[in-house]
Amino acid sequence: MDFTHYTTETRKGQHLNFEERMTIELRLKDGWNINQMLRFEMNPERDYLTVKIPVHPYFLPKSSSSKNAAYEKKILSLLSEKPRSMTELAIAMGYKGITAKLTRTVNAMLDGGVICKIIDVDNAVKLPVK
Repeated sequence: MDFTHYTTETRKGQHLNFEERMTIELRLKDGWNINQMLRFEMNPERDYLTVKIPVHPYFLPKSSSSKNAAYEKKILSLLSEKPRSMTELAIAMGYKGITAKLTRTVNAMLDGGVICKIIDVDNAVKLPVK
């Protein structure tokens, strides 16, 4: 084999030895980029081993953008005029019907406690601002 430290033996129940940890550290210092390589931490007594696995920024949750904030603000302004049902809200926003984006945004606002649901006299669910 071309690799001096290549081995096919398995070490059941064992973690990286000192040499393997140092190889990883040296390669990191030499500028190897293995997509934000794993980080291993342990104390000198080897009581514990912590492995930190970084997450690529693409997979992190998206923060609320200014576009979404403007959308929520428009919903709040329409609901502050009077409580509306989802259909009434969709029509007031210029849609022909209830869209997926409107449903997601209203549900997020309900979960966040920004708006609440009430039952009208006609048993219609209305969305007033809290």
